[in-house]
Amino acid sequence: MPSARQGGYKWERVFQKSFDKCFPEGFIYKLIDTHSLEGITKAAMKQNKAWGKMVVPKVPADYICIHKGQTIWAECKNTVNKTSFPLRNIKDHQIEFATLIENAGGRYYFAIRREIPRNHQCYLITVDDIIRLKKENQNRKSIKWEQLENDPHVKKPPFMKGAKFDISCMFD
Repeated sequence: MPSARQGGYKWERVFQKSFDKCFPEGFIYKLIDTHSLEGITKAAMKQNKAWGKMVVPKVPADYICIHKGQTIWAECKNTVNKTSFPLRNIKDHQIEFATLIENAGGRYYFAIRREIPRNHQCYLITVDDIIRLKKENQNRKSIKWEQLENDPHVKKPPFMKGAKFDISCMFD
């Protein structure tokens, strides 16, 4: 079974392929992952102690997506949890960046994939809705899948042929 991190990278590739399919004239850019930078730093520290003083910056999102003059930031989250989405998967700095981006006039989505064999599902959620859902579930460590499925504010892109999602609703 792949690690959670490997599943996350797989979801990021699916998200990028979905964007390319839905917006062939669009532009998508993958930001370097904080986790990858930390790995590079640790490896470099073994060779050179000066690298140990390097501070790895937090990254605002996984992707910058541009289509017809609109820019959207997207943070991909993946889980194999059968009953709910773990709230610990969304870090405080991601909510802070998303809020700053939205307050500056940008758009930001958390692209959450529920990884069930032969039945993957995707949810696109704004930062305001993540904050609202966290408040509604403040005494819990997760959000039940039924709650995301039935929430009228959560976008649920349909699965497309070729293991992709129709994420065209991002630019509605």
